[in-house]
Amino acid sequence: MSVLSSPSVKLNKRAKIMVGFMIALFTIPIIVFMSIALQGFAGGNTGKEPQDVVATRVSKSEATIAWATAGNVAATVEYGTTPGSLQIYAPEVITTKEHEVELTLLSPATTYYYQIRMKDKTYNNNGVPWTFTTKTTSGEEVVAAVKGATTKLSVAPSATPTPKLGTGDCDVTECSEIKANLGKGCSASDYIQCLAVLGTTSTSSASLSKTPTPTLSSTYITNSACKLNYLQVGNNCTQWSWDSFNTKSLSCRNTFNRYVVQCRDKSFTSTNSEHLATWYYNGALGDIATNSATLTKVPASGTTVYCQVRAEDSIGGDGHSTAWIQQNYTCQ
Repeated sequence: MSVLSSPSVKLNKRAKIMVGFMIALFTIPIIVFMSIALQGFAGGNTGKEPQDVVATRVSKSEATIAWATAGNVAATVEYGTTPGSLQIYAPEVITTKEHEVELTLLSPATTYYYQIRMKDKTYNNNGVPWTFTTKTTSGEEVVAAVKGATTKLSVAPSATPTPKLGTGDCDVTECSEIKANLGKGCSASDYIQCLAVLGTTSTSSASLSKTPTPTLSSTYITNSACKLNYLQVGNNCTQWSWDSFNTKSLSCRNTFNRYVVQCRDKSFTSTNSEHLATWYYNGALGDIATNSATLTKVPASGTTVYCQVRAEDSIGGDGHSTAWIQQNYTCQ
């Protein structure tokens, strides 16, 4: 019998085949796993990228931003009413894979823009913020007509407007007098018609019968006439107050029905994206006679608090409000 056909040689061959099979069985999965891991590393896939981002449960004043991640992380939703100024923040307090962040105190019939930040990296919709639009005050979906609406004092000029001057409690003809009497017998339409003939040789009642071509919208007129004049601090920066609408004209009181007050430790004009603001107050006051707010969180000594306040009508948003009035104070 030759050596090549001996039983010991055949046994060695089988052993080598088994050893090779076992090595392949354990090595191939390791190679595949390392290949996938290297591809993920090379592509920057950390398992933290938001997936399936969506705004849900949108109402007239609230919305929920939901998304998923492969790993447990905590993030912050940055949002605002303009895509270039996402200055309001809603941070998560726990790490999770299934994310839901509630946004509250939103204005009705308003389009909001938002992005998701994780530490120093932001995620958005291919370079632009995601968006959603809140419902109207009656709970309906916003239509194009609502987006273009003005405040409820808006007056659409007719082809042949009928002047109201010289009658009732508003027997005046000068624009300055009309403005001073708004809410005391003169209506917003009187003021608009008066502005329409500025620059003519006469501002008499007869001249107001001309077809108006106003250069300013009634929203702008009303908002400018009703703007707040001051914002001040008291009680070591925890109490903030402003001039009450009880001091404004009837037109102002009939147009705007709430204040929006915001206070935080970051300037509202700051472009520093690395500093996430700490909010001390962010809410709306439905009683227009109320002209003060107490911070819901007490700032530490030495902290500079930045506050702003404005009045809004029932629709709200930048097109339906007075201008922001801002103030800051360093707590003692």
